[in-house]
Amino acid sequence: MAEDLVFIMSGGRTGTKFLGDLLGEVIADCHSEHEPDLFLGFDRLTVARIRRFGLWHMVVGRALGRAGVRVTGMRFLKGEISLEAATASFRRQRARYHAETPERMLIESNYPWWMVAPHLGAHRGAIFPGAKAIGVVRDPRAWIASWAAHQAGRDRGHWTHRLPPGPLTPMALRDEEWAARWEEIGAVGRLAWQWRRVTASLAAAEDAGAARVYRFEDLFSEDDAPMAGLVEDICDFGDRRYRFEMPPGFRARPRNASAARDGDWREWSAAERAAANELCEPFLARYGYEAI
Repeated sequence: MAEDLVFIMSGGRTGTKFLGDLLGEVIADCHSEHEPDLFLGFDRLTVARIRRFGLWHMVVGRALGRAGVRVTGMRFLKGEISLEAATASFRRQRARYHAETPERMLIESNYPWWMVAPHLGAHRGAIFPGAKAIGVVRDPRAWIASWAAHQAGRDRGHWTHRLPPGPLTPMALRDEEWAARWEEIGAVGRLAWQWRRVTASLAAAEDAGAARVYRFEDLFSEDDAPMAGLVEDICDFGDRRYRFEMPPGFRARPRNASAARDGDWREWSAAERAAANELCEPFLARYGYEAI
Protein backbone atom coordinates (compact mmCIF):
# COMPACT_ATOMS: atom_id res chain seq x y z
CA MET A 1 0.00 0.00 0.00
CA ALA A 2 1.29 3.46 -0.92
CA GLU A 3 2.08 5.47 2.21
CA ASP A 4 3.87 8.54 0.84
CA LEU A 5 1.95 10.45 -1.82
CA VAL A 6 3.30 13.03 -4.25
CA PHE A 7 1.13 15.09 -6.59
CA ILE A 8 2.62 16.95 -9.56
CA MET A 9 0.30 19.59 -11.00
CA SER A 10 0.33 22.38 -13.54
CA GLY A 11 -1.71 23.95 -16.32
CA GLY A 12 -0.47 21.35 -18.77
CA ARG A 13 2.24 21.77 -21.44
CA THR A 14 4.91 21.77 -18.74
CA GLY A 15 6.63 18.39 -19.07
CA THR A 16 4.60 16.77 -16.29
CA LYS A 17 3.83 13.75 -18.51
CA PHE A 18 7.57 13.25 -18.89
CA LEU A 19 7.98 13.43 -15.12
CA GLY A 20 5.01 11.20 -14.39
CA ASP A 21 6.14 8.54 -16.82
CA LEU A 22 9.78 8.38 -15.76
CA LEU A 23 10.23 9.34 -12.10
CA GLY A 24 9.37 5.81 -11.00
CA GLU A 25 12.45 4.61 -12.87
CA VAL A 26 14.89 6.77 -10.88
CA ILE A 27 13.35 6.60 -7.38
CA ALA A 28 13.49 3.36 -5.39
CA ASP A 29 10.25 1.83 -4.08
CA CYS A 30 8.20 4.27 -6.14
CA HIS A 31 5.33 3.99 -8.59
CA SER A 32 4.90 7.07 -10.78
CA GLU A 33 2.07 7.55 -13.25
CA HIS A 34 0.74 10.33 -15.43
CA GLU A 35 -3.04 10.86 -15.32
CA PRO A 36 -3.75 7.35 -13.96
CA ASP A 37 -7.50 7.53 -14.60
CA LEU A 38 -7.49 9.32 -17.97
CA PHE A 39 -10.16 7.95 -20.32
CA LEU A 40 -8.66 7.38 -23.76
CA GLY A 41 -11.45 5.40 -25.40
CA PHE A 42 -12.10 1.71 -24.98
CA ASP A 43 -8.55 0.49 -25.54
CA ARG A 44 -6.60 -1.99 -23.45
CA LEU A 45 -5.22 0.68 -21.11
CA THR A 46 -8.64 2.17 -20.41
CA VAL A 47 -10.12 -1.27 -19.73
CA ALA A 48 -7.37 -1.80 -17.15
CA ARG A 49 -8.19 1.58 -15.63
CA ILE A 50 -11.87 0.71 -15.46
CA ARG A 51 -10.94 -2.42 -13.50
CA ARG A 52 -8.85 -0.28 -11.14
CA PHE A 53 -11.17 2.71 -10.64
CA GLY A 54 -14.56 1.28 -11.59
CA LEU A 55 -16.99 1.98 -14.42
CA TRP A 56 -18.74 4.72 -12.44
CA HIS A 57 -15.57 6.72 -11.92
CA MET A 58 -14.17 6.25 -15.43
CA VAL A 59 -17.32 6.64 -17.52
CA VAL A 60 -20.74 7.11 -15.94
CA GLY A 61 -19.81 9.49 -13.12
CA ARG A 62 -17.79 11.70 -15.44
CA ALA A 63 -20.57 11.94 -17.99
CA LEU A 64 -22.89 13.03 -15.19
CA GLY A 65 -20.39 15.47 -13.69
CA ARG A 66 -19.96 13.49 -10.47
CA ALA A 67 -16.52 11.83 -10.71
CA GLY A 68 -12.96 12.66 -11.73
CA VAL A 69 -10.28 15.01 -10.43
CA ARG A 70 -11.12 17.82 -12.85
CA VAL A 71 -14.85 17.42 -12.29
CA THR A 72 -14.56 17.49 -8.50
CA GLY A 73 -12.05 20.33 -8.60
CA MET A 74 -14.29 22.40 -10.87
CA ARG A 75 -17.31 21.83 -8.66
CA PHE A 76 -15.27 23.04 -5.69
CA LEU A 77 -14.05 26.14 -7.54
CA LYS A 78 -17.60 26.94 -8.65
CA GLY A 79 -18.86 26.69 -5.07
CA GLU A 80 -21.14 23.75 -5.82
CA ILE A 81 -19.52 21.61 -3.12
CA SER A 82 -17.62 22.42 0.08
CA LEU A 83 -13.97 21.61 0.72
CA GLU A 84 -15.14 18.86 3.08
CA ALA A 85 -17.29 17.31 0.35
CA ALA A 86 -14.47 17.62 -2.19
CA THR A 87 -12.04 16.00 0.26
CA ALA A 88 -14.38 13.06 0.86
CA SER A 89 -14.89 12.63 -2.87
CA PHE A 90 -11.17 12.72 -3.69
CA ARG A 91 -10.39 10.20 -0.97
CA ARG A 92 -13.08 7.82 -2.27
CA GLN A 93 -11.83 8.19 -5.82
CA ARG A 94 -8.24 7.34 -4.89
CA ALA A 95 -8.76 4.84 -2.03
CA ARG A 96 -8.45 1.67 -4.12
CA TYR A 97 -5.60 3.06 -6.23
CA HIS A 98 -3.56 3.95 -3.15
CA ALA A 99 -4.39 0.67 -1.39
CA GLU A 100 -3.43 -1.52 -4.35
CA THR A 101 -0.15 0.22 -5.19
CA PRO A 102 2.58 -2.03 -3.74
CA GLU A 103 5.34 0.57 -3.77
CA ARG A 104 5.68 2.75 -0.69
CA MET A 105 5.77 6.01 -2.67
CA LEU A 106 3.12 6.90 -5.23
CA ILE A 107 3.61 9.87 -7.57
CA GLU A 108 0.57 11.08 -9.47
CA SER A 109 1.25 13.60 -12.21
CA ASN A 110 -2.15 15.05 -13.04
CA TYR A 111 -2.70 18.66 -14.07
CA PRO A 112 -6.13 19.44 -12.47
CA TRP A 113 -4.89 18.95 -8.91
CA TRP A 114 -3.97 22.64 -9.18
CA MET A 115 -7.64 23.40 -8.50
CA VAL A 116 -7.19 22.36 -4.86
CA ALA A 117 -3.44 23.00 -4.56
CA PRO A 118 -3.59 24.96 -1.25
CA HIS A 119 -5.59 22.13 0.36
CA LEU A 120 -3.96 19.07 -1.18
CA GLY A 121 -1.35 17.95 1.31
CA ALA A 122 1.38 18.74 3.83
CA HIS A 123 -0.79 19.86 6.74
CA ARG A 124 -3.27 18.26 9.10
CA GLY A 125 -6.80 18.46 7.74
CA ALA A 126 -5.59 18.47 4.13
CA ILE A 127 -7.19 16.30 1.45
CA PHE A 128 -4.27 13.87 1.76
CA PRO A 129 -2.46 14.78 5.01
CA GLY A 130 1.31 14.49 4.74
CA ALA A 131 1.31 14.36 0.94
CA LYS A 132 3.77 16.40 -1.09
CA ALA A 133 2.49 18.76 -3.78
CA ILE A 134 4.73 19.94 -6.59
CA GLY A 135 3.66 22.69 -8.99
CA VAL A 136 5.25 23.50 -12.34
CA VAL A 137 4.85 26.91 -13.99
CA ARG A 138 5.96 28.04 -17.42
CA ASP A 139 6.55 31.38 -19.12
CA PRO A 140 3.03 32.39 -20.19
CA ARG A 141 4.23 33.43 -23.65
CA ALA A 142 5.48 29.91 -24.39
CA TRP A 143 2.61 28.27 -22.49
CA ILE A 144 -0.09 30.10 -24.43
CA ALA A 145 1.65 29.49 -27.75
CA SER A 146 2.08 25.82 -26.91
CA TRP A 147 -1.59 25.30 -26.08
CA ALA A 148 -2.70 27.25 -29.16
CA ALA A 149 -0.53 25.03 -31.39
CA HIS A 150 -1.34 21.79 -29.59
CA GLN A 151 -5.11 22.12 -29.29
CA ALA A 152 -7.10 24.61 -31.32
CA GLY A 153 -9.94 26.03 -29.25
CA ARG A 154 -8.28 25.24 -25.92
CA ASP A 155 -9.08 28.78 -24.83
CA ARG A 156 -12.73 27.72 -24.60
CA GLY A 157 -12.02 24.27 -23.15
CA HIS A 158 -11.60 20.73 -24.43
CA TRP A 159 -14.75 19.15 -25.89
CA THR A 160 -15.09 16.99 -22.75
CA HIS A 161 -15.39 20.18 -20.73
CA ARG A 162 -18.80 20.70 -22.32
CA LEU A 163 -20.03 17.95 -20.01
CA PRO A 164 -20.94 18.99 -16.47
CA PRO A 165 -19.57 20.87 -14.60
CA GLY A 166 -18.44 22.72 -17.74
CA PRO A 167 -15.25 24.50 -18.86
CA LEU A 168 -13.00 26.75 -16.82
CA THR A 169 -14.19 30.27 -17.59
CA PRO A 170 -14.65 33.53 -15.64
CA MET A 171 -18.39 33.06 -16.03
CA ALA A 172 -18.22 29.72 -14.22
CA LEU A 173 -16.13 31.18 -11.41
CA ARG A 174 -18.06 34.45 -11.13
CA ASP A 175 -15.08 36.55 -12.18
CA GLU A 176 -17.21 39.46 -13.32
CA GLU A 177 -14.37 41.66 -14.56
CA TRP A 178 -13.08 39.13 -17.07
CA ALA A 179 -16.46 37.64 -17.87
CA ALA A 180 -17.44 41.04 -19.25
CA ARG A 181 -14.30 41.09 -21.43
CA TRP A 182 -14.24 37.41 -22.41
CA GLU A 183 -14.98 37.92 -26.11
CA GLU A 184 -12.97 41.13 -26.35
CA ILE A 185 -9.65 39.61 -25.18
CA GLY A 186 -9.58 36.88 -27.85
CA ALA A 187 -7.97 33.45 -27.73
CA VAL A 188 -4.63 34.71 -26.38
CA GLY A 189 -6.33 36.61 -23.58
CA ARG A 190 -8.57 33.67 -22.70
CA LEU A 191 -5.56 31.37 -22.38
CA ALA A 192 -3.77 34.05 -20.35
CA TRP A 193 -6.74 34.09 -17.97
CA GLN A 194 -6.41 30.31 -17.53
CA TRP A 195 -2.65 30.67 -16.89
CA ARG A 196 -3.42 33.29 -14.24
CA ARG A 197 -5.97 31.05 -12.46
CA VAL A 198 -3.60 28.09 -12.38
CA THR A 199 -0.60 30.13 -11.29
CA ALA A 200 -2.58 31.96 -8.61
CA SER A 201 -3.59 28.65 -7.06
CA LEU A 202 -0.03 27.28 -7.15
CA ALA A 203 1.32 30.51 -5.66
CA ALA A 204 -1.28 30.40 -2.87
CA ALA A 205 -0.28 26.81 -2.09
CA GLU A 206 3.38 27.84 -2.04
CA ASP A 207 2.64 30.75 0.31
CA ALA A 208 0.75 28.40 2.63
CA GLY A 209 3.65 25.94 2.71
CA ALA A 210 1.46 23.36 1.00
CA ALA A 211 3.46 23.06 -2.24
CA ARG A 212 6.81 23.68 -3.88
CA VAL A 213 6.70 25.39 -7.26
CA TYR A 214 9.33 24.88 -9.97
CA ARG A 215 9.82 26.60 -13.29
CA PHE A 216 9.61 24.52 -16.45
CA GLU A 217 12.51 26.49 -17.91
CA ASP A 218 14.77 25.48 -15.03
CA LEU A 219 13.78 21.81 -14.95
CA PHE A 220 14.41 21.36 -18.66
CA SER A 221 17.45 23.61 -19.02
CA GLU A 222 21.02 22.52 -19.72
CA ASP A 223 21.67 22.53 -15.97
CA ASP A 224 20.99 19.21 -14.23
CA ALA A 225 20.78 20.81 -10.78
CA PRO A 226 17.11 21.96 -10.85
CA MET A 227 15.82 18.53 -11.92
CA ALA A 228 18.04 16.84 -9.33
CA GLY A 229 16.70 19.27 -6.73
CA LEU A 230 13.12 18.38 -7.67
CA VAL A 231 13.81 14.66 -7.32
CA GLU A 232 15.62 15.18 -4.01
CA ASP A 233 12.68 17.25 -2.76
CA ILE A 234 10.24 14.50 -3.71
CA CYS A 235 12.36 11.87 -1.96
CA ASP A 236 12.58 13.69 1.38
CA PHE A 237 9.76 12.72 3.74
CA GLY A 238 11.58 13.78 6.88
CA ASP A 239 12.10 10.54 8.78
CA ARG A 240 12.05 8.65 5.48
CA ARG A 241 14.34 9.46 2.57
CA TYR A 242 14.03 7.52 -0.65
CA ARG A 243 17.05 6.53 -2.70
CA PHE A 244 17.25 7.81 -6.25
CA GLU A 245 19.67 7.63 -9.13
CA MET A 246 19.39 9.76 -12.24
CA PRO A 247 21.07 7.87 -15.10
CA PRO A 248 22.97 9.75 -17.79
CA GLY A 249 20.62 11.09 -20.43
CA PHE A 250 17.54 10.95 -18.18
CA ARG A 251 16.42 14.47 -19.09
CA ALA A 252 17.35 14.05 -22.74
CA ARG A 253 14.67 11.44 -23.47
CA PRO A 254 12.03 12.47 -26.02
CA ARG A 255 9.18 14.52 -24.61
CA ASN A 256 6.47 16.68 -26.12
CA ALA A 257 6.45 19.68 -23.83
CA SER A 258 5.66 22.12 -26.62
CA ALA A 259 4.16 21.85 -30.06
CA ALA A 260 4.57 25.58 -30.72
CA ARG A 261 7.04 27.15 -33.09
CA ASP A 262 9.74 29.02 -31.24
CA GLY A 263 8.75 32.69 -31.10
CA ASP A 264 5.04 32.32 -31.83
CA TRP A 265 4.21 34.90 -29.17
CA ARG A 266 6.11 37.55 -31.14
CA GLU A 267 3.37 37.36 -33.76
CA TRP A 268 0.67 38.46 -31.32
CA SER A 269 -1.01 41.77 -31.98
CA ALA A 270 -0.52 44.73 -29.67
CA ALA A 271 -4.01 44.14 -28.23
CA GLU A 272 -3.26 40.47 -27.58
CA ARG A 273 0.00 41.32 -25.84
CA ALA A 274 -1.68 43.98 -23.75
CA ALA A 275 -4.43 41.60 -22.59
CA ALA A 276 -1.96 38.82 -21.81
CA ASN A 277 0.33 41.18 -19.92
CA GLU A 278 -2.54 42.64 -17.88
CA LEU A 279 -3.70 39.17 -16.88
CA CYS A 280 -0.32 37.59 -16.18
CA GLU A 281 1.47 40.60 -14.66
CA PRO A 282 0.68 39.76 -10.99
CA PHE A 283 2.89 36.65 -11.23
CA LEU A 284 5.51 37.51 -13.86
CA ALA A 285 8.10 39.01 -11.50
CA ARG A 286 7.44 36.38 -8.84
CA TYR A 287 8.52 33.60 -11.17
CA GLY A 288 11.14 35.55 -13.06
CA TYR A 289 9.31 36.11 -16.34
CA GLU A 290 9.52 39.19 -18.52
CA ALA A 291 6.63 41.48 -19.33
CA ILE A 292 4.80 40.31 -22.42
